[in-house]
Amino acid sequence: MTLNHQLRRHQSGASAESSCPLPSEEENVCCKRVTCITSYTSFANICLDRDILKICIKARCDIRADELNFFMESFRNAGYRQFALW
Repeated sequence: MTLNHQLRRHQSGASAESSCPLPSEEENVCCKRVTCITSYTSFANICLDRDILKICIKARCDIRADELNFFMESFRNAGYRQFALW
């Protein structure tokens, strides 16, 4: 199950317990906020939009003089960085 699919299930009212389990206990904890953070449009635009994440990856690689890497791990890390900065 993809991250976007899990978020849609969560937003539609599926509880964290009924969603597809993630690899670690840490990742399976719901924040229990009244309004789930994943329901905000800005969350999807900033943290999940593939084009935005590509720009973030390019910028980070440019700053650090790293080779461009568009593997799934890079997108996941870029999404986490975007969330932390948001």
